[in-house]
Amino acid sequence: MQWIIAQTANKPTAILLAGIILLGFFLRIFLLDGQSLWYDEGSSVALAFRDPATIAQNAAQDIHPPLYYLLLHYWVGFFGSSELALRALSVLAGTLLVAVTFLLGKEMFSPQVGIFAAFLAAISPFQIYYSQETRMYILVTLWGALTVYFFWRFITYWKAPTATTSNPVRNLVLYSTFSLLALYTHYFAFTIILLSNLAFLFLWVRARTNRPLRPWVVGQAAIILLYLPWLLFAGGQLFSWPAVSEQFPLTFLAGEVLRLFSVGPTSGFEPQLLFAFFFGLLLLGLFGQPNDKIGSKILTLLYLAVPPLAMYLLSLDRPLFRPKFLLMATPGFHLLLAYGLSGEWLPLRWPVGMQKLLSAILTAGVILATVPSLSNYYFDENYARDDYRGLASYITTNGQVGDAILLNAPTQVEIFSYYYKGPLPLYPLPQSRPLQEGKTEKSLQEVTDQYQRLFAIFWATEESDPQRFIEGWLDRQAFKAWEEWYGGVRLVLYALPSQPISAQIQNPRSIRLGDQILFLGYNLYNPRVEAGGILQFTFFWQTTEKIGERYKVFIHLLDEHEQVIAQRDAEPVGGAMLTTTWMPEEPVIDNHGILIPVGTPPGEYRVEVGMYNLSTGERLVVTEGGETGDNRFFLPAIRVF
Repeated sequence: MQWIIAQTANKPTAILLAGIILLGFFLRIFLLDGQSLWYDEGSSVALAFRDPATIAQNAAQDIHPPLYYLLLHYWVGFFGSSELALRALSVLAGTLLVAVTFLLGKEMFSPQVGIFAAFLAAISPFQIYYSQETRMYILVTLWGALTVYFFWRFITYWKAPTATTSNPVRNLVLYSTFSLLALYTHYFAFTIILLSNLAFLFLWVRARTNRPLRPWVVGQAAIILLYLPWLLFAGGQLFSWPAVSEQFPLTFLAGEVLRLFSVGPTSGFEPQLLFAFFFGLLLLGLFGQPNDKIGSKILTLLYLAVPPLAMYLLSLDRPLFRPKFLLMATPGFHLLLAYGLSGEWLPLRWPVGMQKLLSAILTAGVILATVPSLSNYYFDENYARDDYRGLASYITTNGQVGDAILLNAPTQVEIFSYYYKGPLPLYPLPQSRPLQEGKTEKSLQEVTDQYQRLFAIFWATEESDPQRFIEGWLDRQAFKAWEEWYGGVRLVLYALPSQPISAQIQNPRSIRLGDQILFLGYNLYNPRVEAGGILQFTFFWQTTEKIGERYKVFIHLLDEHEQVIAQRDAEPVGGAMLTTTWMPEEPVIDNHGILIPVGTPPGEYRVEVGMYNLSTGERLVVTEGGETGDNRFFLPAIRVF
């Protein structure tokens, strides 16, 4: 870092750069453990605890090369495995990237552009997001930036042999080294190699000399030869991995690049005027004078454009839109934006003071656009990562003897076990992909036969259980009592039946709700329940005609003052049988559990039931025995002890 600061032209610039690097470090270390590790980070942690040979073997079976995991393995061995320690490697890479961005701007444009580019990198919400994640994306972006830097140093020497540069052979060796580091960190780093070759072709043709061609070819051959063993060992995964997104048009990709690179993934808004502002700065950086920067601008444009274009072209066969893959193109964006902010494109006749004033105004605009995004990232729970920490804490606090835990995506066990250290048994299901229904049903039956309650953790069901077999089975064979989202992970508590669930109505009723829905009766399996337990109901519904609206069932436990002390509001059959899907005259068997809060005073409690419109919240009018008027009906009281 000290060497980088020493590359500045004067002391004020060095002090300013040091301040920018410290700002970047602070924004990356701030609230570093404020959010839980999420699924992918859990995979990184699990691999980091294995020996190097196993890491390489496991990485070969995955979609990521092994270098990041190997570095994390030794990092954890030295610094430990706390959330802070695990993410600190990415903090270091992200902070170094700020410094390297300065070097790129200084070498390709001017020290002033370098300062602006470093500042943009320091406050970049997109880079900060991945600088606080235990994954390889910010590290490969750092390797890519160093690759481009030493490429520029190499090509500049051949273009201007009298320029003050280091040994060209050393620059080429360093270019090749960082290219390999990038490729061994992430497969998509091939786009950095691609853009450097496209830039070399342009600059070589423009220079009209064959002098750099031979060493360049040797350097590319070295990269291929040194990467080939890994491709032969693990490259088959690249061709067998399924699509990871839906098809997308080029216009969508361009819009996402502008949004993510400017205000980041946590902006919370998409005003067209704001994007026009950033796009205008890019155009100023690209087309502004002077023309002696044409080589720098071409390389920077390729740096920004090649990774997204490669993603688009590859997605024509197998869609692979993942914003994090585009992170390595952000330095190109910051360089062009910095040239626009610097005002160096202004005519020379403009006073220096006017140039600085314009730069200050434009920079203030960037800051104002960035602050809300960073605020959302740090403080708004709606933008938080999946909260396995909170989920595990809830189970630790509320788990009881006789409970078990089910993980619907088996590999969740790695991240869940990082946080959960309790005694409850874990059941990762399904045990294979695609899910084998017979085998999975047998496993589910074995679990429900052994335990009284089940905490089910549902994540990425579209991949592990796209037909919703596991949750559907539990909704029919158990009593869903409570559920809550922890980011993109859902925790559900089921009461498991102590006796077979009957399809026969034990307590018939004849109640009409609205004009179309009939309540045929119910079964109650435990009219006496202790505080902390779960009431277990089966409701029987029917419709007289097709229903055009979605309705929720509500079940409220009321004390003598009509205060709700426990409740369950849910669409029928755990959301698997929406009222819009009911067929006329066909009964709907609907299980519900109602969790009685710990500490509920003993005594009798009334049970009120009804339905309300999901969109409007309006309850359906109840008709029973020819009498109409209320919007609820009551079941016999239950006793809490």
